[in-house]
Amino acid sequence: MQIEEVEKLAETVFGDRARASEWLRTSNESLGGCAPLSRLDTEDGRREVARILNAIGYGGAA
Repeated sequence: MQIEEVEKLAETVFGDRARASEWLRTSNESLGGCAPLSRLDTEDGRREVARILNAIGYGGAA
């Protein structure tokens, strides 16, 4: 998964680019307090962020 795909998924889940960007920059408990953006530099990190976004999008627990 590429960074652009994660960003597009975030936009889809949150409904617009600004809200997606805010979420990507905000610390996240599911990532040990790290901002999702800080995890996008590795494939494993991108998969983890995508998993959380999919959980949010489908109403499940991240």
